Amino acid sequence: MSWNDYISHYLLSEGKCYAGALGNSSDYKLFAAQGASSEEEGWAATFSEDFVAEVLVDEVTEQTEKVTINEATTLREAMETGTTSHGLFIGGQKYRIVKYETDFDCAGQEVICLFGALGKKGVCVINTGTMLVMGMYDEELGQTGGNCKSACAAFAEFLLQNM
Repeated sequence: MSWNDYISHYLLSEGKCYAGALGNSSDYKLFAAQGASSEEEGWAATFSEDFVAEVLVDEVTEQTEKVTINEATTLREAMETGTTSHGLFIGGQKYRIVKYETDFDCAGQEVICLFGALGKKGVCVINTGTMLVMGMYDEELGQTGGNCKSACAAFAEFLLQNM
Protein backbone atom coordinates (compact mmCIF):
# COMPACT_ATOMS: atom_id res chain seq x y z
CA MET A 1 0.00 0.00 0.00
CA SER A 2 1.12 3.57 -0.68
CA TRP A 3 1.07 6.26 2.02
CA ASN A 4 -1.95 7.78 0.29
CA ASP A 5 -3.72 4.42 0.53
CA TYR A 6 -3.04 4.38 4.29
CA ILE A 7 -4.37 7.95 4.61
CA SER A 8 -7.49 6.97 2.69
CA HIS A 9 -8.00 3.83 4.78
CA TYR A 10 -7.48 5.34 8.24
CA LEU A 11 -8.67 8.93 7.84
CA LEU A 12 -11.06 9.17 4.90
CA SER A 13 -12.84 5.84 4.36
CA GLU A 14 -15.40 6.32 7.15
CA GLY A 15 -15.94 10.01 6.39
CA LYS A 16 -14.36 11.23 9.64
CA CYS A 17 -12.00 13.56 7.75
CA TYR A 18 -12.18 15.27 4.36
CA ALA A 19 -8.39 15.32 3.95
CA GLY A 20 -5.32 13.96 5.65
CA ALA A 21 -1.55 14.04 5.49
CA LEU A 22 1.60 12.44 6.84
CA GLY A 23 4.83 14.20 7.71
CA ASN A 24 8.19 13.73 9.39
CA SER A 25 8.59 14.72 13.03
CA SER A 26 12.20 15.65 12.36
CA ASP A 27 11.51 18.55 9.97
CA TYR A 28 7.70 18.86 10.17
CA LYS A 29 7.44 18.64 6.38
CA LEU A 30 4.57 16.69 4.88
CA PHE A 31 5.39 13.89 2.43
CA ALA A 32 1.95 12.47 1.59
CA ALA A 33 -1.54 13.95 1.40
CA GLN A 34 -4.93 12.72 0.26
CA GLY A 35 -8.36 14.27 -0.03
CA ALA A 36 -11.71 12.54 -0.19
CA SER A 37 -11.78 12.86 -3.98
CA SER A 38 -8.12 13.29 -5.00
CA GLU A 39 -4.51 13.65 -3.91
CA GLU A 40 -4.57 17.25 -5.16
CA GLU A 41 -7.48 18.02 -2.83
CA GLY A 42 -5.42 16.64 0.06
CA TRP A 43 -2.40 18.79 -0.76
CA ALA A 44 -4.58 21.90 -1.20
CA ALA A 45 -6.12 21.39 2.25
CA THR A 46 -2.90 20.57 4.11
CA PHE A 47 -0.02 22.44 2.47
CA SER A 48 0.92 25.76 0.93
CA GLU A 49 4.30 26.98 -0.31
CA ASP A 50 5.84 29.86 1.66
CA PHE A 51 3.71 33.00 1.36
CA VAL A 52 3.47 36.50 2.81
CA ALA A 53 0.67 37.19 5.28
CA GLU A 54 -0.28 40.20 7.35
CA VAL A 55 -0.31 39.17 11.01
CA LEU A 56 -1.25 40.94 14.23
CA VAL A 57 1.83 41.77 16.31
CA ASP A 58 0.25 43.92 19.04
CA GLU A 59 -3.31 43.27 20.20
CA VAL A 60 -3.52 46.55 22.14
CA THR A 61 -2.55 48.84 19.25
CA GLU A 62 -3.77 46.36 16.60
CA GLN A 63 -0.44 46.81 14.83
CA THR A 64 0.17 44.35 12.00
CA GLU A 65 3.17 43.44 9.90
CA LYS A 66 3.82 41.36 6.83
CA VAL A 67 5.75 38.17 7.46
CA THR A 68 6.76 35.21 5.33
CA ILE A 69 4.89 32.12 6.49
CA ASN A 70 6.52 28.70 6.31
CA GLU A 71 3.87 26.17 7.33
CA ALA A 72 6.37 23.56 8.56
CA THR A 73 7.85 26.19 10.90
CA THR A 74 4.46 27.19 12.32
CA LEU A 75 3.54 23.52 12.77
CA ARG A 76 6.84 22.78 14.55
CA GLU A 77 6.35 25.75 16.88
CA ALA A 78 2.77 24.72 17.66
CA MET A 79 3.62 21.05 18.27
CA GLU A 80 6.63 21.86 20.46
CA THR A 81 5.14 24.68 22.56
CA GLY A 82 1.36 24.70 22.11
CA THR A 83 1.50 28.24 20.73
CA THR A 84 2.89 30.15 17.76
CA SER A 85 4.20 33.65 17.20
CA HIS A 86 2.12 34.30 14.08
CA GLY A 87 -0.51 31.55 14.11
CA LEU A 88 -0.81 27.97 12.94
CA PHE A 89 -0.98 27.96 9.15
CA ILE A 90 -2.10 24.86 7.26
CA GLY A 91 -3.05 24.85 3.60
CA GLY A 92 -2.65 28.62 3.44
CA GLN A 93 -5.25 29.13 6.19
CA LYS A 94 -4.66 30.43 9.72
CA TYR A 95 -6.00 28.14 12.44
CA ARG A 96 -6.48 29.03 16.09
CA ILE A 97 -4.93 26.50 18.47
CA VAL A 98 -7.76 25.27 20.69
CA LYS A 99 -6.27 22.20 22.38
CA TYR A 100 -2.73 21.01 23.07
CA GLU A 101 -2.04 17.70 24.81
CA THR A 102 1.52 16.58 25.55
CA ASP A 103 0.42 13.37 27.23
CA PHE A 104 -2.14 11.89 24.84
CA ASP A 105 -2.10 8.09 25.22
CA CYS A 106 -1.65 6.29 21.92
CA ALA A 107 -0.75 2.59 21.88
CA GLY A 108 0.55 2.92 25.44
CA GLN A 109 2.86 5.82 24.55
CA GLU A 110 2.50 9.48 25.39
CA VAL A 111 2.36 11.51 22.19
CA ILE A 112 1.52 15.12 21.36
CA CYS A 113 -1.95 15.93 20.03
CA LEU A 114 -2.92 19.38 18.77
CA PHE A 115 -6.24 20.81 17.59
CA GLY A 116 -6.67 23.89 15.44
CA ALA A 117 -9.96 25.58 14.51
CA LEU A 118 -11.06 27.83 11.66
CA GLY A 119 -14.77 28.50 11.78
CA LYS A 120 -16.57 25.17 11.35
CA LYS A 121 -13.39 23.49 10.08
CA GLY A 122 -10.58 22.05 12.10
CA VAL A 123 -7.38 20.07 12.12
CA CYS A 124 -6.01 17.39 14.42
CA VAL A 125 -2.28 16.65 14.37
CA ILE A 126 -0.63 13.82 16.30
CA ASN A 127 3.15 13.63 16.63
CA THR A 128 4.22 10.02 17.26
CA GLY A 129 7.84 11.03 17.77
CA THR A 130 8.83 10.00 14.25
CA MET A 131 5.79 10.87 12.16
CA LEU A 132 3.00 13.43 12.02
CA VAL A 133 -0.57 12.34 11.34
CA MET A 134 -2.84 15.19 10.21
CA GLY A 135 -6.60 14.99 9.75
CA MET A 136 -8.84 17.79 8.50
CA TYR A 137 -12.55 17.91 9.39
CA ASP A 138 -15.51 20.09 8.46
CA GLU A 139 -18.65 20.23 10.61
CA GLU A 140 -20.67 21.29 7.54
CA LEU A 141 -19.86 17.84 6.10
CA GLY A 142 -21.10 16.15 9.29
CA GLN A 143 -17.58 15.59 10.62
CA THR A 144 -16.55 16.31 14.21
CA GLY A 145 -13.30 17.01 15.99
CA GLY A 146 -13.78 13.95 18.18
CA ASN A 147 -14.24 11.61 15.22
CA CYS A 148 -11.28 13.19 13.43
CA LYS A 149 -9.15 12.67 16.55
CA SER A 150 -10.20 9.01 16.85
CA ALA A 151 -9.28 8.41 13.18
CA CYS A 152 -5.91 10.14 13.62
CA ALA A 153 -5.26 8.19 16.84
CA ALA A 154 -6.03 4.86 15.13
CA PHE A 155 -3.63 5.74 12.31
CA ALA A 156 -0.94 6.90 14.76
CA GLU A 157 -1.38 3.68 16.75
CA PHE A 158 -0.91 1.63 13.57
CA LEU A 159 2.26 3.57 12.75
CA LEU A 160 3.66 3.19 16.28
CA GLN A 161 3.07 -0.57 16.23
CA ASN A 162 4.20 -1.25 12.66
CA MET A 163 6.79 1.30 11.56
